Formats: sequence, structure tokens, C-alpha cells
Amino acid sequence: MERILKDASILHPQRMNNATAIQALQHLRLPLLRHAAALLPQPEEAEDVVQDVLIRMWLLRERFRNEEAMSRLAHVATRNAALNVLRKTRVATTPIDALQHGTVPACDEDPHDSLEHKENIRHIQALMQGLTTRGRAFLQMRADGLSYTEIAAISGCTEVNVRSQVCRARQWLLEQLRSKASTPSSYDHR
Repeated sequence: MERILKDASILHPQRMNNATAIQALQHLRLPLLRHAAALLPQPEEAEDVVQDVLIRMWLLRERFRNEEAMSRLAHVATRNAALNVLRKTRVATTPIDALQHGTVPACDEDPHDSLEHKENIRHIQALMQGLTTRGRAFLQMRADGLSYTEIAAISGCTEVNVRSQVCRARQWLLEQLRSKASTPSSYDHR
């Protein structure tokens, strides 16, 4: 019962002001990064997870009573987001591992198409790493359903700047994908 009452204190009608929230988020960044890095194999993934969590904490800032309440939820959210990244990675790599070990794909799948699709996904993921941190973060926020206005409020940029960054990131990815498509492969079995 005491645990339930303690957890109920996380959300409180009294609002945390912006200055306090900014200071709390700055203090949380490094501990959350360590927490995510301990769970994830790639430092870039840990950074992405922490950025996402900090953005969500910013959006919820008015609901927190104090820094301690924000910290508790941020640590839980970081752990859950990191575990989600691991699950997605495991799901994405399991079929490739199966192919490497000689497992036959499902009857309705063309093995070549399946492998090509997986290679395309890996290529896009690698290309995403070539984006600026801000461009990658803004694309991720858009993929998470945030509006340009919300991203601007979180990042401290203007909405025009956010739109420009997202547009440039998308254009760059498209150019890279087109250049890959126009380059003939060294082996074409069809």
C-alpha cells in the first residue's frame, strides 16, 4: 500500500516550471545515458533512446511535482525504450541468422526478395547514422507522431528550422537511396 501511495505522488496537479524542468533534464541526461549504454550494444542507440526519453519527459514536465518524480519515470522509460530497441533488433536479425544457418524461409516468401528487403533495411539504418544528430532526432520525433510545433518547442528551434532540418534529412536519404539504386550490382542472378 505504501508503494502505491509513493508512486501516486509522481503525478501532481502542481506544475513544474520550465526552468526547473530544463535543469532537471540536464541533470538526468548523463545518468540516463549510462543506464541506456549498459543495456544497448551501440552507443548511438543509447543516445537515441535518451534523446527520446528526455523529449517525452519535457512534454510531460507540467505533470511532475519535482525532479525526483521525473527522474523515477525517466529511468523506467529509458529501461523500457532500451528493451524495445533490443526486441526490434532481435526480430530484425533472427531471420538473417536463420538464413545463415541454412533454415529454409517460409513457402510464400521468395528467398531473394526476403534477403534483398533485409539488406535494404540495413542500408537505410546505416544511412540514418550518416545524418546529423539533430536531423536523425527530428526524423525520429516525426516518426513518433510529434508535430513540427511540438518538436520546435522541445528543441528550442523555430518551426521553420525544424521543417527545414526534416526536409533536408529526407532529401539526403532519398538521394542516397537513389544513388544505390542507380549503381549496378556486381552480381545479379536474375
